[in-house]
Amino acid sequence: MVRVTTMHSSSKEKWQGSVLDTVDCADKVSEYAEILLRKSNSLYQAQLMTSKVDQMLRALIDTVNDMQKAYDGEQYGQEAKQLVRSSTTLAATLNQLIQAVQTL
Repeated sequence: MVRVTTMHSSSKEKWQGSVLDTVDCADKVSEYAEILLRKSNSLYQAQLMTSKVDQMLRALIDTVNDMQKAYDGEQYGQEAKQLVRSSTTLAATLNQLIQAVQTL
């Protein structure tokens, strides 16, 4: 996602495609988390999974919002730096979600 916003040659369609792909992937992650929640017998694990998915979705929303700002802003401006920060947070929350799934 970060790469799409920093490439001057990227078109609006490429940017929109990247956002759509990201949303589709997030939808699949949420769907798989729901399946795991249905199979879970532990209230603690269910709450942990719900919390991790919620954190990931919030980080994704922040990243997509920052992506829009970076796309419209300067290539190496403050908006691009904020996008790097929010996408790093997104990567961290995804890793935490993966670890939570592995402990089920």
